[in-house]
Amino acid sequence: MSRIDYDPLVRSSWSRMLRLWKPMAAWTLLVWLSVALILAPVTTMVLGLEIFQGNDLVIGNEELLEWLKSPAGISYLIVSGALGLISSVVRFAGIFEIVTEDLNGRSPGLKVTVLRVTRIIPRLFRACLLAVAASMAVLVPFAGGLGLLYYLFLAEHDINFYLVIRPPELYYALSAGAMWSLLWIGGVLYVFGRSVLALPAYLSNDYTLIEAVRKSWFLAKDRTLRLLRLMAFFIAAWLIARLAMDTLLIFTASRTLGFVAEYSPSVRLVVMATAAFVALSLVLGIVIGFFAFSFGSTLLTKFYYEDTNLHGSHLPARRFRRTRTGMADIVEPWLRPQRIIPLVLLAGVVSLIASAYWLDRLPEPRETVIAAHRAGPAPAPENTLSALEQAIEAGADYSEIDVQRTRDGVVVLVHDADLMRVAGVPLVLSETDYGEMDGLVQRPDDGTSPRERRVVTLSDMLQRADGRIRLMIELKYHGFDPLLAEDVVTVIREQEMEDQVAVMSLDLNGLRQFIHLAPDIRTGYISAIAIGDISRTPVDFLAINRQGISSGLIRNARHRNMDVYAWTVNRGDAMAELIEKGVDGLLTDNPALAVLVQKELAEMTVVERLLLRFQSLIVDPADS
Repeated sequence: MSRIDYDPLVRSSWSRMLRLWKPMAAWTLLVWLSVALILAPVTTMVLGLEIFQGNDLVIGNEELLEWLKSPAGISYLIVSGALGLISSVVRFAGIFEIVTEDLNGRSPGLKVTVLRVTRIIPRLFRACLLAVAASMAVLVPFAGGLGLLYYLFLAEHDINFYLVIRPPELYYALSAGAMWSLLWIGGVLYVFGRSVLALPAYLSNDYTLIEAVRKSWFLAKDRTLRLLRLMAFFIAAWLIARLAMDTLLIFTASRTLGFVAEYSPSVRLVVMATAAFVALSLVLGIVIGFFAFSFGSTLLTKFYYEDTNLHGSHLPARRFRRTRTGMADIVEPWLRPQRIIPLVLLAGVVSLIASAYWLDRLPEPRETVIAAHRAGPAPAPENTLSALEQAIEAGADYSEIDVQRTRDGVVVLVHDADLMRVAGVPLVLSETDYGEMDGLVQRPDDGTSPRERRVVTLSDMLQRADGRIRLMIELKYHGFDPLLAEDVVTVIREQEMEDQVAVMSLDLNGLRQFIHLAPDIRTGYISAIAIGDISRTPVDFLAINRQGISSGLIRNARHRNMDVYAWTVNRGDAMAELIEKGVDGLLTDNPALAVLVQKELAEMTVVERLLLRFQSLIVDPADS
């Protein structure tokens, strides 16, 4: 590495880049502005057309891959990739001209650079089209290899099975995929290294594109090895700097956003913190990227002129004295300040209008059902009348309750198999008559009447909730009770509240029994982990552990007219992320916060919502 550090080409390229950073920066900003004016409306148009399946924006791995496999995703990938490649090539062409001018002893200027690059844009466009086609062709065997490995190791079950259970097949697939990826990357780097001098040779107008590639390929056998070592050193240094910056930023942002989300109920504060993080990351990324790209371009240009004979016996200053024709003659009059400034402003306005138009077509947040977990929030004891009143006061749509049968067949609201945790007595529900627990008062003491905190029957809870809040009744089984579903149906029908309740359970047998007895009542299946597509379950809704929710699951459920509820979500940023992902309901211990989050989301602009989605990539809501 010390030889690389003191290589004359490295030192001279670095000093020349520092000396020419102003015209390089001006050219870079011009290219970035042009690409942004084109790409911004294209991107927002893609979003506004709702090409993402299920009207959901892409924010995660599974849904992103699904979208990229669609015709719209492939088209957008080609368009954005081509624009990115063209912008990089045009940016290099400008720096190539700036360094060439400096090597010829002339002072490089932005106007001259624009004219010369404009003159060769048709040639650059043809080269970029061929490069995009070649890149897509190279990706085919890579994707095919990964697909074959997936088929061999992971196709037997749903992917969530492998990700959660992590059987040996997952590690076999990951190991084989890593080996194939390294082999493919090595091949790509080999081809790139043998062709790296083709671009400056093509820009110098000394060769056609095919001739430039051929010359670069055969020259790489000897002289280019030195350049490749230098470029590898430079790329490694840039990657290390960028990785260190990103790691520090993500660590800081994760802690900051986590702190804000934990101690503030406002989602807008999370959005503001995310915006600050994005701005800082963008600025630092631009600075590091500018110097890295400029140095690499300068190094490649100087090597082309000073260490190869591809350009002939002298610098190609002759071509700069040619009479400008064609596109350059058209462009030059517009480079005057009195014309170019209004033109740039007009382009910016058009881009903003187009972006705003398409962003305005983005789908609005869905109305989300809020269910208070175990009847209602603390400090009220769970599954009590006091908790129900707290849920009503918080504005929840549902009060979610757990029901079991006592020994004498009374349906009561208790979560555990016994009363030790909630009342401090070791009575087992299935072995105790209701009369033995009628006087028990649950804890903690929230200051309400003891009658409000007693072990309550389903009948009493239905009477209190009637017309005030709906109930989400979970059939709780600690060992299958064949009469629980039947008795719950009886109580609901006695109160004539079939349209005010929903019934769910972790136990599929109990759920099937209830559906058979009361097909007119909404039912749901509770899932903590599952193998296969649980959206095929014959119910009206799914209640899923928040860690198991993906846009793919929501999309499949929606195709079957099935709702998806997430449990148990207690932090504001997690609630917002899941609402934006498209869940139909949240089960939470903090319904007041959920109501506030939903209200804030409804008032947010599209930009704030997109920032919120970006924040979900930094702070995992599943940690809440």
